Amino acid sequence: MTSLIMYDSVTPSQLPPGGYAYAGYIDGSYNDFDEIAHMYPHAQLLSITTSGNPAAHGVAVDDENGDANNPQAVTFVKDKLEQKINRPVAYTQASNLLTLEDELSGIPRTSYRLWSAHYTGTPHLCSRMVCGYGSDTPADATQYAADPYNYTLGRNIDITLLSRNFFVPAATPVPPPVPFKGPSEVLPGWFWWEVVDYGKSLSAFALGRKMTAEALIAHTLDPSCPIDGVNKANFLNYAKWNPRGNGQMPKGLVFYTFNGA
Repeated sequence: MTSLIMYDSVTPSQLPPGGYAYAGYIDGSYNDFDEIAHMYPHAQLLSITTSGNPAAHGVAVDDENGDANNPQAVTFVKDKLEQKINRPVAYTQASNLLTLEDELSGIPRTSYRLWSAHYTGTPHLCSRMVCGYGSDTPADATQYAADPYNYTLGRNIDITLLSRNFFVPAATPVPPPVPFKGPSEVLPGWFWWEVVDYGKSLSAFALGRKMTAEALIAHTLDPSCPIDGVNKANFLNYAKWNPRGNGQMPKGLVFYTFNGA
């Protein structure tokens, strides 16, 4: 599979065509992002701020001498996450990678991307186990060649190897399924429940509420219980085959408890 390469340069005319991605600055001395975006509108694009100002419309912060520092990079990442920016990027030299990651330790690692600069001329993603820099978790991108180390192209450009999912948005956490609807008090002392997620037994449900399945079966089948119609027929069938409540409850099964626990 072809490596995913990103190019950047303070001289956009030096950039080679056909790149998977291009990065550019939105502020500072080399404000070239708009020009690069115009040149390569169909490529993946990454906007960089040198100031670390969270109000800047950058997705990446340049954390290096003369630009933002570690505290500013941490603030940038936190503020961008509050702005709902998906996986903001912090760029720093390899020697600062582990320190920066430690300072970002209060933020889930999957919520942001680390982009390291380690000019070896060899494509790699920095990590303790690969090049000795960073943690055991590889950087999401590594700028491995820059003038005069860009042996391949011989131009005034920087070359970065990207991880496969660098431009893939972080997955939205899927909440666990709700196993039951309820409780809803239908009548005083009668709390309605409906099974939403097939699989849990009535005995397990009862145990978690300091009850017994037998007591809940007796309560639900009591003549004064409001259960009726198809709900009662389905519960009668469940109770017939599972008198101790040990069988899995089918989705849609309705039963009652004698409190709202």
